Amino acid sequence: MSASSVQSTCTEAAIAGVEQVFAGMGAMVRLSDAQFWRAHADLEEETPIPRFDGLATLDGGDIVLGFLGRSHLGDVVCMSGLVRRLTERYGCHVFCVRHRATLAVLGANPYLAGFRNEDRVALNDCAHGPGHIAQKLERAFGLPISPFPRGEIYLTDEELEWSWQLRSILPRNRPVAVVCAGSLSDNRIVPSGSLGWQDYVKVLAKDFSVIQIAVTNIAVVEGLTRLADSHRSAWRPDRILDDCIVLENLAPREFFSVFAIADLFLGTNTGAMHVAAAFEVPSIVVLSSRQYAHAPTFPDRIQGNRWRHESFLYPYHSFLMVD
Repeated sequence: MSASSVQSTCTEAAIAGVEQVFAGMGAMVRLSDAQFWRAHADLEEETPIPRFDGLATLDGGDIVLGFLGRSHLGDVVCMSGLVRRLTERYGCHVFCVRHRATLAVLGANPYLAGFRNEDRVALNDCAHGPGHIAQKLERAFGLPISPFPRGEIYLTDEELEWSWQLRSILPRNRPVAVVCAGSLSDNRIVPSGSLGWQDYVKVLAKDFSVIQIAVTNIAVVEGLTRLADSHRSAWRPDRILDDCIVLENLAPREFFSVFAIADLFLGTNTGAMHVAAAFEVPSIVVLSSRQYAHAPTFPDRIQGNRWRHESFLYPYHSFLMVD
């Protein structure tokens, strides 16, 4: 058995143990295979939604993609795979609006022709109907709907070297868990201190080397996304947790590079979750059942085309619903 197979087996066993313990801390919800494929079949049979009106001009042409207003990191990660799919399907040159989040996510994307701002297509106006945001955009641009949508983040050789240097200081026989115990949006909705992060880290530390990615300087957040005044006033530093190797205030590309060595992600419903999905890292997403009690799109509530929220179409995600 190869070293990578041993590592994979170790990771799978550790994740199974972690989920078993976490289930005692709240309701652990995971989308079953039957639920997933039934919902995906419903998406494919959905009544046709209006497509991008410039579809006929894409063959061999140029297209400039961009979100209107604020562009959050998670939004850009979710649409990043569209760059490759449009290039391969239509042979067109794909450009994106120059924005801090798009520069961070797409800066090393080999399928991107560049950045420019004129004649942009507003992706906000193209995303209609049920499904993950990536699936909504695929439908709008005449592409087959992906059953397992995820973003695509490409790392440079230097960034991969940085990540493996980090991995080299960790024990080889233990998988790596990445923890993000707070975020700008979730700090605003759910106080991160109320979600029991230290208890979860104690569970993880039994089997994993735990890396906490923490933001303690608002300037780092402002450097990645545009902040409304309400966001800025609600922001507070992440809590530094025990039993972790703490990486503070990483640059966006360093933040992505950490996920290249991750075997598990523990965090909230925010940008880091989508980055983990882009790297196909199994995730446990912690949500407050009180704050999200009325959301109709958690995996245990999916009913056909009501599956509308982008966060719940990753089949390798589990959700820990806590009070």
